Amino acid sequence: MLSFSTTTNMHLFITCPPNLEQLLAEELQTLGIAARRWPRGVSAPLSIENVYIINYASRFATRVLWPLAHFDCPNRDALYNEAKKIPWDKYLTVDKTFAIDANATNNQSFRNSHFAGLVVKDAICDFFREKTGKRPSVEVYNPSVQINIFIFENKATISVDTSGAPLFKRGYRSGSVEAPLQETLAAAILQLADYTAEDVLCDPFCGSGTFLWEAALMATDTPAAYFRKNFGFFNHPLYKEEEWLALKAKLDSRIKPLKPYSIFGGDRDRKAIELCKATQKNTHLPLHFQHAHIHNFKTLLQPTLVVANPPYGTRIQAPSDPYLELAEFLKTTCNGKARAAILSPHRSLPPAFGRPPKKPIPLLNGGLEIFLHLIV
Repeated sequence: MLSFSTTTNMHLFITCPPNLEQLLAEELQTLGIAARRWPRGVSAPLSIENVYIINYASRFATRVLWPLAHFDCPNRDALYNEAKKIPWDKYLTVDKTFAIDANATNNQSFRNSHFAGLVVKDAICDFFREKTGKRPSVEVYNPSVQINIFIFENKATISVDTSGAPLFKRGYRSGSVEAPLQETLAAAILQLADYTAEDVLCDPFCGSGTFLWEAALMATDTPAAYFRKNFGFFNHPLYKEEEWLALKAKLDSRIKPLKPYSIFGGDRDRKAIELCKATQKNTHLPLHFQHAHIHNFKTLLQPTLVVANPPYGTRIQAPSDPYLELAEFLKTTCNGKARAAILSPHRSLPPAFGRPPKKPIPLLNGGLEIFLHLIV
């Protein structure tokens, strides 16, 4: 597990969904940031510039954590006392709000993560009461400052979450429909499928269009958080607006046009397609959507890559087998030539797909174990 020996030897810790650690580490390398893999994330050098870059450009990161303290944590008193030593007035004022996200594992004193969060909340409030006679308020849904506590065995790390809302909240959506696919996971699947701007991408079960929007951002070199308006680092003491805007402008200067008719999708759910079109008004990206069952779906160009998260299991009850429909679509509409990236709750696909996929890649989607099947 991640461990810091002293506060002067700390690193950023960037969290990600399970099994995406290698992708995240490789992505940060391409952004010019050295990274080391750990379970559920990577570490990177501690700097405000790296905070800007990762929060804005990473497609696979969930949160970027700036550590404040790392210490032995055998019990409640140790957590309270060490948390109270942190100079909280560098990160918070009494007129701002805060929230705490706690995760405690393998520690007999903190079998309940919520209890750890309450202890640190008390330490923060007591810190301010003793200095000012007042205390900041807790705001769960939209805090000024998000604090993260990680306890593993008898070690604890307290961090400021520089992301604020998790980074899979890209900011381009108008809403959501049933059984969404998390944006970070969709981007990772596209990466694992070797998607490039030269591909013609099709999703015949597009739902709210997550694969399509993420593909468009990738194909145009648009930073993943281009449409976000708020980050936790706006309240960081090292934040300087002019530096942030200069770095943002540098990354934005790499954005390029999308190849016409290169990304399109369809869905039998009219509401989902209406939502896609509403989102399109926010992004102005030239994607194409059809309200159509997969049997009637018309491709604009011959697809080179088909991505699909068909309805399955407990999430959506489909009236027919969408996997057999998808197999037929690949054989007929795509002439058996397109590559495919298919999500399934099963370790194998039906024989109807013909071409054997690569070894399935286990992933988690909304707490459900699923498998990515790549057909090349």
